[in-house]
Amino acid sequence: MRSHFIITLPVLISSNIIIASPLWAIACSETSNHVKCSVMSTILNNTEDLAHIRGELQHKPWLVACLCAAWCNTCGDYRAAFDALRAQHADKCFAWLDIEDQAHLVDEIDVENFPTILIQHGDHILFFGTMLPDVKQLHRLISSLSENTEQSISHGKLLNQGTPKDWSLRRLLLENL
Repeated sequence: MRSHFIITLPVLISSNIIIASPLWAIACSETSNHVKCSVMSTILNNTEDLAHIRGELQHKPWLVACLCAAWCNTCGDYRAAFDALRAQHADKCFAWLDIEDQAHLVDEIDVENFPTILIQHGDHILFFGTMLPDVKQLHRLISSLSENTEQSISHGKLLNQGTPKDWSLRRLLLENL
């Protein structure tokens, strides 16, 4: 027996991602003849929950982290869209890290602007730097790095704006939880 229900909420449409509220995210993607949507609770799958992040990192080689601060209004506005992007990249671990609350994880790096994005595959940092708070841009970057993982690893130094040579956020997250 199927149950159907309709929820009417104010929505913000951003490319293929629809954000319904801070509690729920709906991510949609179009194919040639239909639209596929996924609904997820951003509370149940919290990208800020370090224990959840550690669990995901144990079976996902990709880490996409947004380094922000609670006082940053730009970060606050970007948060729901960042969380919703997870639905389009289910094979990757998404993490939202407040650089003040989680200072022990980022004390070796300089975060000068927000949002700062880190994309890591295994111990290879493929991208580290400030980005405009535009999930379409982040989605394209993630997709590009994913499609050419080996090439991305060999060119990672070009897209890495200043992390120490042996620093690994992935390793720190796994060790410090």
